Amino acid sequence: MYGKSIALSLGVGFLLLLITYSIIIGSVDIRSYFFPPLQSSPGAGAGACANDAGSSPSLRVYMYDLPRRFHVGMINRRGADESPVTAGNFPPWPRNSGLKKQHSVEYWMMASLLYDGDGGGGGGGGREAVRVLDPESADAFFVPFFSSLSFNTHGHNMTDPATEIDRKLQIDLLEFLRQSKYWQRSGGRDHVIPMTHPNAFRFLREQVNASILIVADFGRFSKTMSNLNKDVVAPYVHVVDSFLDDDTVDPYGLRPLLLFFRGRTVRKDEGIVRAKLAKILAGYDDVLYERSIATVESIKMSTQGMRSSKFCLHPAGDTPSSCRLFDAIVSHCVPVIVSDQIELPYEDEIDYSRFSIFFSVKEALTPGYMVDQLRLFPKERWIEMWKQIRTISHHYEFQYPPKKEDAVDMLWRQVKHKLPGVKLAVHRNRRGRRPRPAERALLSVPICKSANFAQLPSSSNESNGIKSKSKTDDDGSVWGGRGSGSDCRPNVRPRISRSLEAFAGAGSMSLVKTQQNYSAVRTLSVSAPSSSSSSSISRCSQGLAPSDNATCGAPTWIGKGLTCVCFKRKGTYERICFHLTPIQEERLKRLKCRMKVFFDASRPDHQEALKALWSATYPDEELQGLISDQWKKMGWQGKDPSTDFRFPVHAVLYLNLLFFAKTFSISFQHLLEKQGGKRAAWEYPFAVAGVNITFMIMQMLDLDASKPRTFVRGVFLQMLSENQWAFDLLYCVAFMIMDKQWLERNATYMEFNDVLKSTRAQLERELLMDEVLRIEDMPSYNLLC
Repeated sequence: MYGKSIALSLGVGFLLLLITYSIIIGSVDIRSYFFPPLQSSPGAGAGACANDAGSSPSLRVYMYDLPRRFHVGMINRRGADESPVTAGNFPPWPRNSGLKKQHSVEYWMMASLLYDGDGGGGGGGGREAVRVLDPESADAFFVPFFSSLSFNTHGHNMTDPATEIDRKLQIDLLEFLRQSKYWQRSGGRDHVIPMTHPNAFRFLREQVNASILIVADFGRFSKTMSNLNKDVVAPYVHVVDSFLDDDTVDPYGLRPLLLFFRGRTVRKDEGIVRAKLAKILAGYDDVLYERSIATVESIKMSTQGMRSSKFCLHPAGDTPSSCRLFDAIVSHCVPVIVSDQIELPYEDEIDYSRFSIFFSVKEALTPGYMVDQLRLFPKERWIEMWKQIRTISHHYEFQYPPKKEDAVDMLWRQVKHKLPGVKLAVHRNRRGRRPRPAERALLSVPICKSANFAQLPSSSNESNGIKSKSKTDDDGSVWGGRGSGSDCRPNVRPRISRSLEAFAGAGSMSLVKTQQNYSAVRTLSVSAPSSSSSSSISRCSQGLAPSDNATCGAPTWIGKGLTCVCFKRKGTYERICFHLTPIQEERLKRLKCRMKVFFDASRPDHQEALKALWSATYPDEELQGLISDQWKKMGWQGKDPSTDFRFPVHAVLYLNLLFFAKTFSISFQHLLEKQGGKRAAWEYPFAVAGVNITFMIMQMLDLDASKPRTFVRGVFLQMLSENQWAFDLLYCVAFMIMDKQWLERNATYMEFNDVLKSTRAQLERELLMDEVLRIEDMPSYNLLC
């Protein structure tokens, strides 16, 4: 008994010691000593989701109330109903939609928010996302624009008049969003926009690139626009029927085919592998590789073929992925993926290697290799994969009413995963916008023409009989008051006033001394000297001529790493000290790097750039070769466009002409074909004009300088920090201004340089307007369509 008491006492003492130690160091979860950890359900493994749907609160989503023409109005185009869409009147997805169904993710996401049930579908538990009617309580904002259906409905080719409807919808939507304070609050970062078709939102895609995009893959997106850091990869909506009664003792034996493929074999880009595979896989008795187009009958045949095959081939299409992969999954056919650039849905939660086989394009195109490997694949391993597919296939089902853990529920969870990064970006962006108390005070200090202040004091003093007080704000910055005898006048120059107000919060304020004078100066994150014709700009130095009536302070006044600029306007100097923010430095560095890449005809990526430019310019005409007389049609001087490059190729192709062609295709085509207005007999060559416009903008923005020296460049750097495509948008605006002035002057090619100079002057005037804070605010931006 005594021994038991000692043992009990030692046990209690040890437990108390352990608890005390754990609490102190905070590294041990005491609950684990009393409660066993929750066990994963059977079959969870790699296929089941990593997170339990009920472990965190539902995502609160506000859905914009857009007119029907943006969404369900495209399903029933003959209907005249304009009443708000509800769960009660939400139309079913049409059965005869064919391949349009594969891009209908937007429809099912909208349906999930309209549904007012719990989403359990008999399985219990809540949904990952619920709709809220109060936008102030929302975590995210859903934009119910059926951009993929709009592309499929309103014309495929740029020459199709119906395409104008798609473009108009995008323009109207963007105008609507920009008026929303919730879009303005985050720059659209917390907005969710589906665009699963490769050509969805093709006209204004770059204008919503800050949002969380729901995409099928990144095949038609640049890495700077869409990527896994902010966007969500969605599965295609499968078009074959789900295999619901696939419960058999010997699934391996009931599937006589080794490998199955049915679909288009002539594809673009990486999809050219399909035509090559057709030759390599010909002649095998247990391999069915057929060319077909999507019809009701062919879809039925594909359904039967996938259910009769052990493996289903998924080569890349026009983009790295296609609907075929998800058709295979719901058919419980082990996918064989041949796509080097593919991105897969929910891959942070689902391990595709547990039920899929991957071959590189090089391996797949090696004769006999892929078939031999599949024939050697163990039956036991195949059955394990088949079981795993049956376990996870419900994650790829789009349905209404929605169910827990179905495709849309999984997508909303993926959106939830992106929001912490979104909030971080929004919060970091806000801290550079709001002026601190000292800055707000200094914004009210007028710029004086001849104010005699005492030397910068640390406390009130008197100098030359004029009293002046300094005030230290809570952030430590010092600013001076105005002498009662000074002849200070409010700064009424709009361009200077605008610079201080527009960039409030971008830096700090200080007083800078000139000869016997002090002036209030913002330490801006961008430069602010004007480059207009009425101003003369000079670098600060220790000795300006006495006639300048001003001297720059010593370097210690400026501070390490800051650039000082003085400029003279109407007999006065204004001293601007500024430095670049990290994002401005990074984007300016990137822009400069692009300008230093010269065309190299031996580089494959440069060859592809030329091909992409041709394809965007003439989508219905095949390019015969990189050296061809066809290039003259675009306005190059010879049959080899590379000889026209006098400066970096990427600025011209990727971010100028190509950007223009893809972003504002209608305006681009109008200028290319010289449509509208009375044209001259000797017109400017389109492509060569584009090259000159790029060079003009580079000079105007002083991009070769290590630090900003002009007000225009300072304004541009602020725009660049807001939009990484600012340079390219400015290029598009410049091209439109140039053509407009060309027509107004009734100019000929001999006057091209004069028109280019007036174009630059117009650009500078618009950039320096009070209300212009973005490229999109420029009056001439409205010329684009």
